[in-house]
Amino acid sequence: MMRQNPVFNRRIGDRKGLRLASSTIGADGNHNRYPTPYLIIDEKYWILYANTAALREINPKLLSGEEGKNRANLLRYIKRGTTEFLDWIDASGHEPLELRVVCLNKARRCLLYKETFFENGVRQFHLNLLIVDAQNFADADFNTHRLVFTNTQQAIYVSNSAGKITAVNPAFCRMFKYAEQQIVGCDEITLYDNPSKTLRQDEIKLNLEQLGSWTGRVANVAHSGEVFYTSLNSSTVAKENSDDYFVVNIIEDISHQLILEAQLKESAEIDSLTNLHNRLAFNRYFSEIFAETQRNGEKLNLLFIDLDKFKELNDQYGHDYGDELLVNVSRRLQNTLKATDFVARLGGDEFVVLLRGNLQKETLTVLSNKLINALAEPFKLKDLSYQCTSSIGIARYPEDAVSAEKLLQAADSAMYLAKKAGRNCCCFYNEEVQQQAYSLVEQRRQIARAIADGDIKTYFQPIHNLLTGKVISFEALARWVVSEHDIRLPGNFLSVIENDPLMIKLGMQVATQVYQLCGILNRMHSTTEVAMNMSAIQLRSDELITHIETLFAKRDADFRNLLHIEIAEPLVFDRDPVILSNLKRLTDLGFHLALDNFGKGNSSIYTLKRIEFSTVKIDGVFLESITKDDSQDAQILTGLIQLLHNLNVRIICEGVESQEYVHFLLDRGCVLAQGWLFSEAMPKDKVLQYHRKHA
Repeated sequence: MMRQNPVFNRRIGDRKGLRLASSTIGADGNHNRYPTPYLIIDEKYWILYANTAALREINPKLLSGEEGKNRANLLRYIKRGTTEFLDWIDASGHEPLELRVVCLNKARRCLLYKETFFENGVRQFHLNLLIVDAQNFADADFNTHRLVFTNTQQAIYVSNSAGKITAVNPAFCRMFKYAEQQIVGCDEITLYDNPSKTLRQDEIKLNLEQLGSWTGRVANVAHSGEVFYTSLNSSTVAKENSDDYFVVNIIEDISHQLILEAQLKESAEIDSLTNLHNRLAFNRYFSEIFAETQRNGEKLNLLFIDLDKFKELNDQYGHDYGDELLVNVSRRLQNTLKATDFVARLGGDEFVVLLRGNLQKETLTVLSNKLINALAEPFKLKDLSYQCTSSIGIARYPEDAVSAEKLLQAADSAMYLAKKAGRNCCCFYNEEVQQQAYSLVEQRRQIARAIADGDIKTYFQPIHNLLTGKVISFEALARWVVSEHDIRLPGNFLSVIENDPLMIKLGMQVATQVYQLCGILNRMHSTTEVAMNMSAIQLRSDELITHIETLFAKRDADFRNLLHIEIAEPLVFDRDPVILSNLKRLTDLGFHLALDNFGKGNSSIYTLKRIEFSTVKIDGVFLESITKDDSQDAQILTGLIQLLHNLNVRIICEGVESQEYVHFLLDRGCVLAQGWLFSEAMPKDKVLQYHRKHA
């Protein structure tokens, strides 16, 4: 299918541009002296001019007809390669194009060379056709006068199958600075620099023998010894009535093009903000240097640098301040490191440093601390004095990894170890810790699958009034139902995803289950409450809070008042403004707040003063040793119950597993309790039966 070229497909109605007579275009007659076909075409590929060789070799009627009415379109003469021609003619390069052209009703292999000119503001293409099939080269006179033509700008030399140069043209002599008699008869390998000599003898020769052509770039050597780079197009031409052949080699100097390519490549590998190498440059250099290190049996060291709390700077002051910090950090890194050390910015606030050689851990530690101290000095960011800390991970080849990809991963893993160690420090890669990290990743994957498959279900544990025995509330708890005999408690899996978005997904499922149970109890005209736990990441999630609001907002206030949100005390101590704001959204909806695990961890009366909790749940750890005569836990629990009574909050004691615990709590005025004495957590389908029995 022909390429849909926008120029070619325009309506060809106005052909004023074709009215130029061939005598006008080629008035100087120079083109008619060319021994090869020379054509001038317009943007629609109509032939405006054809020299004598073109009329002789292609078609004598190329320019017949009055005022160009019957002029030929060049596309009619392209037998094979129309799409390639349309792409090539519009491209900016000067590489020749090989394709089949119909010459005197016979398809022949040609090389096309082009130049673009503007005539009265109209673009024209000047084409030079070199016919390179056996028919032309079989004639000895053609060898002498057709190949070695004097006006072409491409350097051409002809060699035989043994690699001896048999003919050259003037452009070749100018390029290589040889006189014709100096080079003819010499071995063509003389023209190539290492490793292009090997390329010519191996790959190029093999392609010529098997495929008949080869195109690519090579390094050539002039007679003066100067090395320059060229594009080479080599094609074999069979000798008539013989199995032997000779090779036509067309050469074009691309030195200027290589300079431009190098400049473009360099600009593409420079980070526009910091002027350091970017990720593209790092990937290329890292791959090259790692391969070289492996070959030579050397060692390689990689430092992965991450700025601490960079996001907070952007969020608080704006990205202009963040960009200013990155620029200043880059300068300090360059000033601290040697000029031979490779440093790059991978993106964001991540930097890497590559150090070659057998450097001891002590040396790498000293250098890393030097970088950390340099970055810790205050920065002047516009009107702000800002102190930045950094975390550095160190990985070494071959001690920590045997591939480039694994070495980068090891350095990144070590950097996270530095973060966990308190930031503003450096850490080396630790295989044992990394294996633990891999194990956590696998556990998260399994938990994600369990959540998606509905294997993590919402169970409900009752809370009883010790005086009446009635159930007054149910607490929603997650259970991972692996099998009928393998039901895992939250402590076995929630800690793995406590800071993972999976907690938000799980929270949405639990909230939906709680809403459904509340609806069932409401239809039974029950006032039994339902409580659900929320973690830090859940309370920071606008998605989850909005989901809860959407579920409950359509129900009346009495319905919403039955729901309690249980939070752990450390969340209050974090004083996270997002958490506090979302807690207010929930209480504005009518939900009550319950403080969970009170007395365990960072307990503080200030917690109860800071947020209005309707219920406080005392951790069951205090009940475990109350039967001992000298139990300090019994004294602490007694004091906590008395304190909470004085604060006028409802008290629930967790972990009640025996009647002895019940008597202890009743003696101290705590009448609400939760524990296995009454029931373990149960699936939702058993809750109604339990509720009917104990309501």
